[in-house]
Amino acid sequence: MATFLEQNRTCLKRRSALQVGPKDTVTRLTYRYNETRRREQINEQEWESIINDKNHMLIVVKKDEEKCFGVIQYEAMNKISDIIGSWSESFLLAFNSGVDERKQFVNFNTLYRELLKPTSNGLKKRVGAIAHNCSGMTIRDIHLLVQYKRYRNQIIHRGNWEPTEVQEKATRLLRSAHTLANEANLDQEYRESFAKAIKWLYNTTW
Repeated sequence: MATFLEQNRTCLKRRSALQVGPKDTVTRLTYRYNETRRREQINEQEWESIINDKNHMLIVVKKDEEKCFGVIQYEAMNKISDIIGSWSESFLLAFNSGVDERKQFVNFNTLYRELLKPTSNGLKKRVGAIAHNCSGMTIRDIHLLVQYKRYRNQIIHRGNWEPTEVQEKATRLLRSAHTLANEANLDQEYRESFAKAIKWLYNTTW
């Protein structure tokens, strides 16, 4: 069986099965061939011969291109990072509420740096209580969210994204959050922490 690769702009992805439309462009690569034709220019007998030959590599460019596979993950990571940013601002407001102004933190990063100090037991207790009461979040969840955002910032630099897709409540919100988690390929532990951040911001759960 031939090897199929789907090309989407600059991305190439191997496909075990691929529906090739008449207008799709097919590049056939072997030690003998390097040619590009539209699928409709290849008759059925020749097509069957090509796809059943394990020595062929076929690069298919779809007529109606979707977003590049890497771009989908890239954008999902940005959106998740911005949601985490909104959560951190909301958490800071909750933490500073009712606290003497001299003991308030001006930003979440400063609060988090203090949280990492070995002598911050009192701070950890307050942070843990606020997080748990609002969304069942733990300090480990906070660490994971910060870790994810920092990881994203190391590999991606772009402007803020307004999370309009997750500003609606209930069904659409949950579907959007699930989609983002899937597109960004979040593992289970990060996914659970992200779900708690969504619960915190929008008072809902998936």
